[in-house]
Amino acid sequence: MRDLALVGVGLHAEHSYLPLLRDLARQGAVRLRAVVDVAERRPQVLAALSRSGVDAEHVITDDVDADSARGRALGLARLGRLLGDGRIDGLIASTDPRAHRGILEWAAGRGVDVLVDKPLTARELRFTDQAAASLTRDYRDLGKAFANGGATATVMVPRRLHPGYAFIRRTLSEAVAELGLPITYLDLYHSSGYWNLPDEFLSRENHPYKYGYGALLHSGYHFIDLAAWLLKVNEHSGTGAWADRLEVVTQHSTPDDVLEQVPFGFYQRADMAAGLARAYGAEARAKARDCGETDVNIGFRALRGGRTVTLGSVRMVETGLSNRSWRVLPQDTYKKNGKFSQDRLTAHVGYVLTVHAWEEQDDTPEGGKRFVVEVLRNAALIGGPRVRRLVFTPEASEDGEQVPLSVAGKRALFTRWLAGQTDGLTLDSHDLTVGLLTAAYTAMFRARRGLAPLAHAPVGTESVVESVREAR
Repeated sequence: MRDLALVGVGLHAEHSYLPLLRDLARQGAVRLRAVVDVAERRPQVLAALSRSGVDAEHVITDDVDADSARGRALGLARLGRLLGDGRIDGLIASTDPRAHRGILEWAAGRGVDVLVDKPLTARELRFTDQAAASLTRDYRDLGKAFANGGATATVMVPRRLHPGYAFIRRTLSEAVAELGLPITYLDLYHSSGYWNLPDEFLSRENHPYKYGYGALLHSGYHFIDLAAWLLKVNEHSGTGAWADRLEVVTQHSTPDDVLEQVPFGFYQRADMAAGLARAYGAEARAKARDCGETDVNIGFRALRGGRTVTLGSVRMVETGLSNRSWRVLPQDTYKKNGKFSQDRLTAHVGYVLTVHAWEEQDDTPEGGKRFVVEVLRNAALIGGPRVRRLVFTPEASEDGEQVPLSVAGKRALFTRWLAGQTDGLTLDSHDLTVGLLTAAYTAMFRARRGLAPLAHAPVGTESVVESVREAR
């Protein structure tokens, strides 16, 4: 039985972790020893625990405001007293990502294994190369801290255990290894349908923009990670170091651009304009220009010796189709604000194999119930069926409800973390992810300063965790 602490009980924790903790506690697999959050959220925390039917032995809230480092330290100090009694052997970090680094350092220093929400860390990013580089610096520092502490940090990236994407990776890996060819082209597209009204860009805390970051540290992290995870298949091509660097170029839009794309007149016609006129004023638009990104096109080349091995792109869209038709934000902005997901993928292995995949929508508001994969082959040359089509559908839970594939991936990852089966999921597997993410932000920030939106990231450097372990 695992004895766990949950740090942060926001909307994501309520939807993703509390139901799992409740079910596993009933099975005798876990005990929730403590929940940690900030004082101002204590009523919401208690309400979320009650709604979810979860019992926590201790509900720890600090005595100062949510943005205070001292407040977080007080909460962790109280948690430390429980840990000192030997009553916690795992921690789930589901807070504002700006608090992640402090929580993870605390856990690493005490040898506690952590499951942390994406992104690994975040901080206010003010459009400099140094700000972008902080993402890699945090990654390296935390990798060393966990290696030295003899503990692990696992990032919640459920698409690595999504049955459709897992099948795609196996198919590509087998082809690359058998043929000695790399993935030569990779394109990922995701539209979240995450519709923010003009006055919400400057106010919201859940998936914020006002701190200088946006889509790439929201759902974008999942797809940058998916691209990096698939690119690592090229390690099986038998060519030694498959690449030595990534070249990254970006295009992006900001909330100020969204105000240009969706003018005030549209909201008037949609009967959603109440109180929005001020957001279109000069002062508000200047602030909107300083917000984080909304839509992003990332183009990349994986290079070896200056020659292209893989050409690819990751396209993140928040201004795509949404089911929102109301002016006022609901209390649950995570699941109840019209979010509508659309995903597509194309991968080529030279002249001999192509994989296409997409979410196939039905007529329910959520959409995305089926995940379709088509594998096309040069059958005359490499054998196998010329066309193979698979459809992945949600499985029924024990109570008969349909479990979306993305949720199934979260549950599978959570179960593996509990069992200590985290190979391929811990920090050292995120080196290329963080490198691509850092390069994308560097390129975007260069564009904001009037420079060419171009940056580079190393590939194939020694894992931070492995280098520390070898040094020891």
